Amino acid sequence: MIKNGLILEGGGMRGMFTAGVLDCFMEEGVEFHYVIGSSSGVCNALNYVSKQPGRSRDMMLLPKKESYAGVKEFILHGSFLNLKKLFRVLPYQEKTRFDFATYFSSPIENEFVVSNCYTGKPEYLKEAKDEDRLATIATASCALPLVGKPVKTEGTCYMDGSMTDPIPVEHTLNKGCDRIVLISTKGEGMDPSDLSKYNWAMRILYGKKFVPFLKAMKSRLDLYYKQWDMIYDLQKEGKLYLIQPQGDIAISHLETNPEKLKAMYDSGYAYGKSICEEVKTFLAN
Repeated sequence: MIKNGLILEGGGMRGMFTAGVLDCFMEEGVEFHYVIGSSSGVCNALNYVSKQPGRSRDMMLLPKKESYAGVKEFILHGSFLNLKKLFRVLPYQEKTRFDFATYFSSPIENEFVVSNCYTGKPEYLKEAKDEDRLATIATASCALPLVGKPVKTEGTCYMDGSMTDPIPVEHTLNKGCDRIVLISTKGEGMDPSDLSKYNWAMRILYGKKFVPFLKAMKSRLDLYYKQWDMIYDLQKEGKLYLIQPQGDIAISHLETNPEKLKAMYDSGYAYGKSICEEVKTFLAN
């Protein structure tokens, strides 16, 4: 039996592109056995597995007074992204309710990449019944250095998984996936973010206890480019289908302009429509 895997790259609000593609996939019945994501990819993974088309889009387009992102959240809570609100408040409100029952009963295996701050290594966590732990590991995978806080749980500290495994292709292969679909948030030729240049600030903020994590961040770009080499090789071999934003990507990781965000979503949805049948064929063969 062919096992299909879906990788969802992070990228902050550029995840609107991914949301559009996945909403199309849900409508068209494109299904996967395994889904993995980190950072904004986590949010899209959650809503894909819970079969809630439109939720990722609606969450990122919440009015300012209801939003979990923005300057107000930074002033009030010390982070541009209020992850507590995102994963522990909004899922229980009527307008933004998350379908835990469907998520936990899904046959899809869903893992989140987190970075162990003490070892500097990625870990791959999942939860199939506990709402509180699901919120904890989702928060950990989205906790960006500097603008977010380390998440203390299970005897260690975790932060954004994309810092130590930006695109978990090798892990997905090790999970036994024969066909992989990767939804990237970066257009062709776009350079990745180099957060290692802020290591000096992180050394001040975190001290010596996270030295392995800071070392991992120094080599993140090298790892990222090696992963893309693997992606292109798998693509040539017919084992990976790559989906990327098309054309000029005029949107930042922390974008709050609703018109730009909606345009990003619409482009993802339209592109998903244009490739849907091709993706189905790829997964079936």
